[in-house]
Amino acid sequence: MQAHEERGLTVDWRYVIPLLGWNQHGGVQAAASMLDSLPCPQAVLCLNDAIALGAIHELQRRGLRVPADVQLIGFDNVPESEYSVPALTTIDPHVDDYAKHAVDMLIERIEGYSGPARTYTTDFTVVERASTKLAR
Repeated sequence: MQAHEERGLTVDWRYVIPLLGWNQHGGVQAAASMLDSLPCPQAVLCLNDAIALGAIHELQRRGLRVPADVQLIGFDNVPESEYSVPALTTIDPHVDDYAKHAVDMLIERIEGYSGPARTYTTDFTVVERASTKLAR
């Protein structure tokens, strides 16, 4: 939402689809709900790769071509995303990096750290694959 605002864009809340689960089935249901009630968008951003894989399945089942008709991107770079058809473009949040920092901060807290709350923001990488036109 913040990225939209920073670019002077407004969010079309009709396309923020509620999910019944953060898994493939949830992705199928969200894509079906969207396609049943709204015009197909140019691109879909999913909260994780499992949802994106389900959404790809539903889009293709309905005869839409990914990425020719609609581009799709996931988040978390699970191994399965590389092997879907088309292979899923995703955001790799470098889980190992933030997990290491979280554990380090937890150990410091256990060992007596009583300072202010701290925040750590990890870097990320866009892994370009065939579900978007970025990969061309």
